Amino acid sequence: MTADILASGGVVVRPGRGGEPEVLVVHRPKYDDWSLPKGKEEAGESAEQAAVREVEEETGHRARIVARLPDARYSVGPQSKLVRWFLMRPIGNGAFVPDDEVDQVRWVNLDEAAELVDYRHDRELLADPRVRSAARSGSVFLLRHAAAGSRQSWEGDDRLRPLTGKGRRQSAELASSLGQRGVTRIMSSAYVRCVQTVEPLAETLGLEVETHPLLAEGSDVRALADLVSGLAGAEAVMCSHGDMIPGVLERLSNAGTELRSPTGSFDCKKGSVWTVELEEGRPTVATYSPPPEVSAQPR
Repeated sequence: MTADILASGGVVVRPGRGGEPEVLVVHRPKYDDWSLPKGKEEAGESAEQAAVREVEEETGHRARIVARLPDARYSVGPQSKLVRWFLMRPIGNGAFVPDDEVDQVRWVNLDEAAELVDYRHDRELLADPRVRSAARSGSVFLLRHAAAGSRQSWEGDDRLRPLTGKGRRQSAELASSLGQRGVTRIMSSAYVRCVQTVEPLAETLGLEVETHPLLAEGSDVRALADLVSGLAGAEAVMCSHGDMIPGVLERLSNAGTELRSPTGSFDCKKGSVWTVELEEGRPTVATYSPPPEVSAQPR
């Protein structure tokens, strides 16, 4: 039997202090209740589209769907209501504006959320093991800087060597592709060519570029591999160099991470990306994507 009312909602989870998951809950003044964000689907919307829209409208947070959760069906007076639920991860930092529908938003840990929410079906969703594991899962995008001028022909400090025109076009394409991956953090070597590679992405997403010494040439590969593993719970871009990324991949491979590339080796062309999937805090699979195809000269 089709429900009279169709709605969609999101269990939005992020890693909190110490890696413990936090979930987003809302207070509705009309009902004086705490619940998970949800709302009625609009004509022509899919359940997924409605869930993403409702979460943003109620909380100010953009989010992406990572899994489908069990539906909830219950009565609302003489009508029946079906809520399609989705597990979500936030994208960037939201800006909540209170209104008549939702006047408070909180990030709370799962135990606090289970006590705070007023409805049994919300508590059942929070008990789903996928909610807890989502805070320790994510992706790290190991990006080698885009095309730069020749090291041999550059006369100044090599740390200041910039991208070429081709490199700038590659960085624009990378911003377009990575901008759709729910990136929440951008880290880079302080070398100019690396920072320039991720600047268009940072501008697109409204994120800061964090420079990190371990991403520079000649750094400690073991420490960088540990840093990659420690980013579980994030969707992070790390822009580095041709000596560092293969070294990190070798260490991950030796620890059991499956490498997927056309050649079966540590490919690392300028502008290429290795997507490292993290599950329960452990790198499981790394997949190679070649550099974006751009013309050598502007048209």
